[in-house]
Amino acid sequence: MTRFSYSIMGGDYENGGSASRAVKAQLQRAGVDPATIRRAMIACYEAEMNVVIHARQGQLHAEIEDGLLRVAIEDQGPGIADINLAMQEGYSTADAQAREHGFGAGLGLPNIRRNSEQLQIESVVGQGTTVTFAVRLKSAQLYGNVRHSIRIDAASCQQCHSCVRACPTQAIRAFHRAPEILSYRCIDCTECIAHCPSQALHMASTTWDVRAPRTTRLVVPPEFLAQFYGRHTPQQVHQELVQMGWQDIVLTNSWLEALRYATHELAEQQQFIQPLLTPVCPAVMNLIAWRYPALLAYLTPYQTIWETISATYSAERITCVVMCPAQQSLLTAPEHSQVETISAIDLRDELLSRLPDESPITSLPANRKHTHPSSNQELTITGVQAVMAVLDALECGELSDVAMLELWACSQGCFGTPLALGEGHILNYRWQLRSQASVVLAGVRSRQQPLQPRTGMRLDDDMQQAVVKLARIDQLRESLPGFDCAECGAPSCAALAEDIVLGRARLENCRHQKKNAEEHA
Repeated sequence: MTRFSYSIMGGDYENGGSASRAVKAQLQRAGVDPATIRRAMIACYEAEMNVVIHARQGQLHAEIEDGLLRVAIEDQGPGIADINLAMQEGYSTADAQAREHGFGAGLGLPNIRRNSEQLQIESVVGQGTTVTFAVRLKSAQLYGNVRHSIRIDAASCQQCHSCVRACPTQAIRAFHRAPEILSYRCIDCTECIAHCPSQALHMASTTWDVRAPRTTRLVVPPEFLAQFYGRHTPQQVHQELVQMGWQDIVLTNSWLEALRYATHELAEQQQFIQPLLTPVCPAVMNLIAWRYPALLAYLTPYQTIWETISATYSAERITCVVMCPAQQSLLTAPEHSQVETISAIDLRDELLSRLPDESPITSLPANRKHTHPSSNQELTITGVQAVMAVLDALECGELSDVAMLELWACSQGCFGTPLALGEGHILNYRWQLRSQASVVLAGVRSRQQPLQPRTGMRLDDDMQQAVVKLARIDQLRESLPGFDCAECGAPSCAALAEDIVLGRARLENCRHQKKNAEEHA
């Protein structure tokens, strides 16, 4: 058995959902099926938010035993005068503040009932309420291979642990001379690259070699070309690329517009679960498959533009300029063997060595217009932390007023990748001013097999053993100082406790633990 408790403060809308996400993390490490985790997440979230909305404070207590998650949420609040009435959909006593935050639809207790078993409610008016329920757990299956394209230059590492703190998925450990990456956690998002002061982290080498024969077709993202605007004219860049051997240079924006248009059509048909997630960013897709596997059902049934481009030119070898490790990992999969990849940094440096001195652009083409219909229910989010906040909300059953979600791991999308030269907002602005519609007739390609959850989150292949390890981790975590300073090489005390139980680290890695032991010796 493993037990855990979390405090909930009434009126704390900013941190509302934290306890539910902590329960979700425990279930993932125990190896629970994603669909079951989502049911438990919704039930816990609704109960937690009832405390935030109505009570002064409360506690969430949970335990995992005998294939069941048992949850009890106790609060100190006004109590429920009529429980039968409160169980009816649409009945709500939420105040104006709660409604301003989007709550008060009267679906809390009914949602708990739909997503759990053994629901019981005890309440005393003027004192508080206790809600208890259980969720029967199903073991997750193991899926697929996990690869990433982040590489580490040990000689350049300054052991500052900036990458450990920056990684949004806690994929990096630094217990030894240089950081190490837990591949099953890495989503290729480039946050570690962006925060490394010594450039010890970088994208894996691409397949392009300046001495090798060129392919004749080059596929270029607009984000790459935007780096040269203000320094060199588009004509100069195009001419130099031709001189390097590429006779046909194709922009990717037509495929992106086609993907957006197709997603809009699906949203208007309302035949799919909404909001629809447009598969524009491979790093976000990795994130969903790893941390939010139950949300894979929201992805539109289309391939990414890179997969579609590869299929479009399957009969010939092509070269694709990749702006991030996630694109590199995607295009170096065996099914894209005819694709040669080149890093945006490598090609940019080669071009800058060939191009003349900077020459300012004096005339600007007309602003490009979007080719897909506009929608007031479309939400575009950039930046991995903001993306995770939106996915947290979606997982908890929010965002019913959104029809489409376009999520990018980097700020300003690929314009904000650390592999680009310049600030993302500026590059995006320059592209919008100078870009013109592409003449390529692009389309979309349906995904033959749905994306699967990523493997590796569970602590043990056997679910019962995973629960045992989970209990050991929780016990060990209680003995650690809780500073989450990352000085030990793990991103948090909880992560260090997991690493110790799994044999990746030792208790001695915690310097504060050693100091405490010496002080009490």
